[in-house]
Amino acid sequence: MTSGVSDNTGHSFDTVAISGPIIKQVAMGLEAIGSSLVVNGRLDEGVRTTVTAVIEETLQRLDNPADTHSDISVLYAVTPDFASIAREHAVAEHHPAEPLMAAEVIFGVALPELAQLKVAHDTVRLAATLHNAIWRRFPPGAIAYVEFILAKLARAHLEERLALSRELHDRVAHQIAIGLQRTELAGDAATDDERLHHLTEARLALTATLVDVQDISVALRLSVGDRSLFAAISEFAERLPAVPRIHLTTTGEASRLLFSISEEVFAIVLEALRNARRHAGSASAVDVAVRWTPTDLTIEISDDGSGFQPDRTPERSHGIRSMRERAQILGAQLEISSGETGTRVQLKLPLGRATESE
Repeated sequence: MTSGVSDNTGHSFDTVAISGPIIKQVAMGLEAIGSSLVVNGRLDEGVRTTVTAVIEETLQRLDNPADTHSDISVLYAVTPDFASIAREHAVAEHHPAEPLMAAEVIFGVALPELAQLKVAHDTVRLAATLHNAIWRRFPPGAIAYVEFILAKLARAHLEERLALSRELHDRVAHQIAIGLQRTELAGDAATDDERLHHLTEARLALTATLVDVQDISVALRLSVGDRSLFAAISEFAERLPAVPRIHLTTTGEASRLLFSISEEVFAIVLEALRNARRHAGSASAVDVAVRWTPTDLTIEISDDGSGFQPDRTPERSHGIRSMRERAQILGAQLEISSGETGTRVQLKLPLGRATESE
């Protein structure tokens, strides 16, 4: 495919041939800064396609003397629908800053390459046209991704509130009703044994209710704040009833996470601990291992309870779905495995831009 652009000698340029070396240089530039848009030396396919489209558009516009550019590349109020691009970046776990960095690298690489081709006598026009072609594409995609993340976060918060509402209704209110019913049955019991049985059942139901309310109350009040993540988890564990026992360990040198990141990680850990206490059945202990490396934070929550089948968890299990959504927002990996010997939840967060600069 040719662009139809000719230099002073009338030579026609092949857009794909021109784009190839530029794509290689862009890949090298992004790989040098650790961009996730490059894997094993190969530039993300969507970015490769976009680079070719940018070069083609630039050449075509330069070939039209009547073409003029606006000082504003994108009218963001009427930006086309970039939702599909945003979803692709989210699934690929690309940070929203990645497209902006890619845009800068592409401009820095493509400008001298195109200038050497003498496709425009006016270097200023070449730079403006190239900038316009790049900026029309990358910032809107980054903005769409941020909006996509914010929408998912809002959904996670809403579902968390709905889950709390259901928990209060389905568990707390239900168990209180059982306790009251058993108490009434004890008053009507014909024998002391029947009365004792009903009172015992009432006590168990009300004790379980107290545990649930304590867990909910502690979780709602706590946040990481200015403390370390491990200190926040430790306080949560200390405030919970002693059974099942929660055992905490940490290894490696801890990094200071960004506030928003640490709060989301904390929310995932709290939900995993509450699930372990609520559903582990006969579990005698819950282990929380926090492991730091220079590149990753891994948190593993495991118990020795009866387990469950994660793949068969009903859709109304908002806790697990909320954990998965939060992990995706963070760009972290969340693995949940369970069986007869217990349940294990592992969260692995690449540190990268998740930490505060010194």
